[in-house]
Formats: sequence, C-alpha cells, structure tokens
Amino acid sequence: MITRRTAVLFPTLVVVAVLGVLIFTATRAPGPQRAEADHHLLRVDRVMADGDIQYVQLRMTTGGQGVVDGKQICFYDATGTPAGSFTFPEDLDVATDEATVLIGTAEFDAAWTGGDSDYQLTGHPVPHPAGKVTFGATCAAAPVDSVAYGAGYSGPVENPAKFPQDLPVDGQALRLDADAPNAPRVNADDYAIGAADFKKNNGTTGSLNETSTPTASPSPTATPTATPTLTPCPTVSPTNCDIVTNPPSPTPTPTATPTFTGTLPPGDERTWGDNNCSGPPPDPVDSLLTLRFDAGLPTNTGDCPPVGEVVEVANASPHPWGDVDCSGEVNPVDSLKLLRSDAGLPVNQPQDCPELGGAVIVTA
Repeated sequence: MITRRTAVLFPTLVVVAVLGVLIFTATRAPGPQRAEADHHLLRVDRVMADGDIQYVQLRMTTGGQGVVDGKQICFYDATGTPAGSFTFPEDLDVATDEATVLIGTAEFDAAWTGGDSDYQLTGHPVPHPAGKVTFGATCAAAPVDSVAYGAGYSGPVENPAKFPQDLPVDGQALRLDADAPNAPRVNADDYAIGAADFKKNNGTTGSLNETSTPTASPSPTATPTATPTLTPCPTVSPTNCDIVTNPPSPTPTPTATPTFTGTLPPGDERTWGDNNCSGPPPDPVDSLLTLRFDAGLPTNTGDCPPVGEVVEVANASPHPWGDVDCSGEVNPVDSLKLLRSDAGLPVNQPQDCPELGGAVIVTA
C-alpha cells in the first residue's frame, strides 16, 4: 500500500536514479584524446655534428605521432642560449610505432647514400661539442623531449642529469637507448654514444660516405744496381789484392714532358674550382657560391663565368662552371669536394675531369 510518505519519496528516488545514469554515461562516453595522441611521444633519437655533416632524427615510441606541422626542433649552445631552430612545414606521412623523421644539413645529404633527408636544416645549427636539442610545439613552450649533452654544457636541463660526454665525431652520434615512452626521462641514463645510423620517414636507410677511398699509387719500379767486379792485383804489387771497383751508376734517361698536340681554343687561363676567380687555390668561398647556386640564390663570380653556365674547357668536354667533378650539374657534392680540397683531404676526380686547383683554358 502506497502511503503519503512513499508517494513523496518516489519522485525523488527517480531523479537520483536518472542523475546516476547520466553521470555514469558521461564518464564512460568517449571524449577528446590526450595530447599524446598526436606528437607528445616523439623522442629526440639521434644527434650528430661531424663538422658540417649534421643531422637530428626523431623517433615515435608509439603510433599516431605524426601531427608535427608547425612544431619545432630547437638548438641551444653550451650556455643554453638559443642557437637556431627548425620548423616542420607539414605533418608526417608515416606515423606508425618506431617511425622516424630525418632532418640533415646539405652536406649530410651530399655524404649520405640514402639520398636527401626528409627535411633540410638551414646552416649548421647542431651545437658541438656541448649543447642542447629539444622538440616541442615552439621553442618558447615547454619541450616534449630534450637532450642536453657535453662536459661544458651549463644551461637548463629539462631531463636531468645531462648526458656528461661531448658530442662525438668520426661517424658517431648521440643515440637514444631508452624505449619506454612514459618512463622518467634522464639524459644521463637514456642516451649513449654509438655508430651513427639513419632512417627516413618512409623507412629508407643508408650510410655515410664521408671520406673517399684514395686511389693507391703504383709502386715504383726499382732500378737494378750494377754488381761490383773484382780487379785482380798486379803481380808486382801483392799487397793491394782484390781491389773492389764499382762502375759508375748509369745516368738515368730523362722522361720527356708530355706535349699537348691539340689546338687550344682562344680563351683565358682559370683555376678549376676557383668559382669567383679570386686566385688559386679554391677556398670555402667557392664552396659557398656552389651552395647558393644550388639553393637558387644569386652568386657573384667576379671575372669568372656565372655558376652553371656551360663553358668549353681545353682538352676536356664542356661542363657547367662550378661543376668541379664533371657530373653534368652543379650540386652540393661539388661544394663538399671543394671543402675537402681546402682541408687537404683527397678528392677523387673522373679520368677526363681537371684536377681541383689545376690551371685550365676556358672559353664561355
């Protein structure tokens, strides 16, 4: 039997029950995903600065981390002062677990066997031997990931303690060894020094071909030495027995200097690789002119032909001015070879291509 009190409580109980269902449903209903669903589980995976050959590689510790359009990689010197940045121009095509993205300098692209990196760094911003590299929404915001390294680094450290060793050279890199995406991050524990390896966002891998193998020079042929002869003593001088006499060494026949038998076209004598005719030998300014031309920037070559203009080279086929390795085009490989020549390192040239620093007759 429903009493007056029961009749009063019944609507209240119904309201409480409905509210409970609504609260339960709200807590179970799917809502917006956490920020980790787009780029917050990207780690700074590799850092290398071997001279101008520099790169940074990021790695996803879980899938779905490819929303990077407008995000930044930031570089800081040994005092923690900003030294440069890179801004992603778009999202990544591949966003699966363990996918990577490779960002390198023009010199890295020229030395790497896998072709161009995913994106190119402007200049050479990776600090060496000490500094910090971060990744995040902007350089002004708290980073998603950060690695500080080097004995001389004294700036802020987001994941203390810093990695204590200096950034290596000679084909080695700072490598992320920790894989757990949500574990506490400690630079000193998470990173190690190891061989540099590389993987683009599409999975392409390769290796560095930084130092060309010099061509072995043939061993010189030894000139035979004449065998000494014994001269018998005269009978009247028995005390001077068996005097050894060495015949005079034969006079070597001089090697004739090769004479150019063709007809030199009228033209000017230039130094191969001296792109701006500033005088031999080629120097880093000539290398910079090559990179500016490759980037579509203006170049001032002085009294020399414009970079990229096809010129006739005496005793060689026509080549674009600045194409120091005679590949048919002016590109960052020519720049790298000019730097190697300036540093005194070996530079291999094709058989019909002039030697870097050699004199050539050129007509435009």
